[in-house]
Order: sequence, then C-alpha cells, then structure tokens
Amino acid sequence: MSANKQYRRMMMALETCFSGKWGEELTGIPDLLVLTAASPYETSKADSFSQELGVFVSNAFTRAFRSELLKFEDTSFYNLYMSLHKATNGSHVSIYNETNYGSVYSNSIGDYFPL
Repeated sequence: MSANKQYRRMMMALETCFSGKWGEELTGIPDLLVLTAASPYETSKADSFSQELGVFVSNAFTRAFRSELLKFEDTSFYNLYMSLHKATNGSHVSIYNETNYGSVYSNSIGDYFPL
C-alpha cells in the first residue's frame, strides 16, 4: 500500500497477544504508526467479562482507547499512548515506527477520528 501511494498516513492499533511482534515487523514503512497492547513477548490481558456471553469481550487497552475517543477531544498520539500505558495492566503498551511517521507530539488522533 505504501509503495502504491494508497494512503497519506496510517495508524494501526492492535490489541492481540504478542502484538508488539507486528509493531516490529511493520517498522520501516513510511507514514505508518503502530500502537500495540502488548510487547512481542507477552500476552494481552483480558479485562471486560460479559456475564451474558460467559466470555471476556475486551481488554484494558481497547477500553482506554475507546474512552479517549469518547472524550471528543483532539489529543496527540503521545498523549494517547500515555493514557493507554497508564490504563493497561499486565502488559506493556508500545508504540512502533514513530520515526517513520512524524511527530507523535504534534500529530493527533483527530486525523483519524474527526471530533
């Protein structure tokens, strides 16, 4: 997609176990930012259990990500990362490929989620 100029900038948020492996593999792609719920060497921890379904339906990373979006405030990717990092217990939220993306301090989630 990058070679074919099919996007201007792209952000990926991955909540899976060992999602940091994806972050490592995607490093080097121009204009791509990757946020992961876990490092390459750990599982992502479930956190929201549905009594009705009898299964875990989400984890703290996704809950915190959704919470940030529902604030209807434009925030930098750095601030989003810090919020996710603080809210996610049991795994290490990570950010990858920021040097090929641009400034995580001035680029914001508003580019992807118009508020």
